[in-house]
Amino acid sequence: MDTNATDDDVKAIKKLGEEFFAGVNAEDLDRRMATMDPDVVIMPPGRPSIVQRRDPSSLPRLLRDL
Repeated sequence: MDTNATDDDVKAIKKLGEEFFAGVNAEDLDRRMATMDPDVVIMPPGRPSIVQRRDPSSLPRLLRDL
């Protein structure tokens, strides 16, 4: 597996982050969820990890609180 990020990779990651936070600012849960991979694992500080595939309802609850 190639682990070297290209400029295009970096741009794509930044664009995804911008789209996520645009959803946060618009209070649009669906827009935030659209940026997430079905296999996403969120590791919030001081809280248990959230594995989307294991508990699909947990991620929307977490994102609503952002």
